[in-house]
Amino acid sequence: MKLLIILVKLLPLILDVVIAVEKRITQPGATKEEVAVQLVQTIAAATGHEIPDEMVQKVIVGVVDVFNTTGVFQHKSVPK
Repeated sequence: MKLLIILVKLLPLILDVVIAVEKRITQPGATKEEVAVQLVQTIAAATGHEIPDEMVQKVIVGVVDVFNTTGVFQHKSVPK
């Protein structure tokens, strides 16, 4: 329960991290996820929190899924 509360408190930060990584990283999705997890973990550690990578990954994947579904991330089609 304590980890869930920490994740909820960090959610605005996680949203900002996901958006920033999506805008700046041109590598495939897995690389973006790794960068986002590392950023969130670094910030969590700096604030005295320890969150398992798996939990951070699940939240990030959920945020990305919602952003993809709602059109926040609009991927441009690549001409063939």
